[in-house]
Amino acid sequence: MAPSALPAHSETAVSMPRSIALGLSLAFAAPLVACNGTERVIGTPSSVVEGNSVASMAPKITKSLTVSGAEAAFGIPNLRTTTPPIVLTYLVEDGKKVSLTFPDMVGVITSALLTDRNSVVTNLPILDK
Repeated sequence: MAPSALPAHSETAVSMPRSIALGLSLAFAAPLVACNGTERVIGTPSSVVEGNSVASMAPKITKSLTVSGAEAAFGIPNLRTTTPPIVLTYLVEDGKKVSLTFPDMVGVITSALLTDRNSVVTNLPILDK
């Protein structure tokens, strides 16, 4: 064999690391693409209800309610956006959700919505207190 000639298996040895690198790149990129559109939401959606009910929350939904006030009154939300508008979503009884919307982290509440298990949305009153 001439010194400049490469053995036949060296081509396989060169392409194998490339194949592994390509495979790893695709394996890490696929989950990132699958999560596209959820970058503004934090929290893991769960079915755990943390003691809140529509009846217990309704009297505390007032025009002066802020994000920090909502978290103090109702606890950490099950879902939350991280960029304005800020939406805090709490899972309550019977598969319902209460979503509270704020213009930013310091602004007062702009809407309160109740979504039932059939995705029917109802406005909750924001009290003057």
